[in-house]
Amino acid sequence: MNRRIRVLVADDHTIVAEGLTRLLRDHDFDVVGAVGDGHHLIDAAKRLHPDVIVTDLSMPGLTGLDVLARLRAEGVASKIIVLTMHNDANLATIAIRGGGLVAPALHDVNVKTIDAVSHEFADLVRRARAGGLRSSEMSDATITVTNLGDLGVESAYAIIYPPQVAIVGFGRIVERPWVLDGRIEPRSVATVSVSADHRATDGREAGLFLTAIDRALQAPEAL
Repeated sequence: MNRRIRVLVADDHTIVAEGLTRLLRDHDFDVVGAVGDGHHLIDAAKRLHPDVIVTDLSMPGLTGLDVLARLRAEGVASKIIVLTMHNDANLATIAIRGGGLVAPALHDVNVKTIDAVSHEFADLVRRARAGGLRSSEMSDATITVTNLGDLGVESAYAIIYPPQVAIVGFGRIVERPWVLDGRIEPRSVATVSVSADHRATDGREAGLFLTAIDRALQAPEAL
């Protein structure tokens, strides 16, 4: 049996911390604790040794970025995700350089070619790492695409990155026995999931969206 991923949650807003905790537990993560202060987060991280820390950017005592720097300096090996509702590109850049998470936007991808999206994506990554993000790229996004396949993860059930409304998770491509026209054949398959905010959409639309992704991937030459 695989060991569950141990997560420590930090947010000074109780309703947010409780919501994250419920969401993580619903997806079979082991939430080992929740704190609302930067100093308490450092103490808990050293004591509990979580696999992942999910922390708010703005907290009393020490901010999420202060905590990030302190834990890295003290050799804490936990993966750290910094969440924020701010659209300040400078804060996002500091978070990236410290090992945090940021989800800037690629605009109007529904009307662009794959080549154009690929070129703009490479440019966005370069500028994010160099500190050249624009404010609009931090505040306009609606859907995040996360790919954990290169890390060996077969399925990703991701947490929505505020203030976006959905996140699509791609797992790695694996070979599986597949029934095709009454015959069992080896097929390359991947698991794709979507987490959606029900204030903006519903399960039916999310299902239709996944079906559209499936159809598109079956005919990549048409993309």
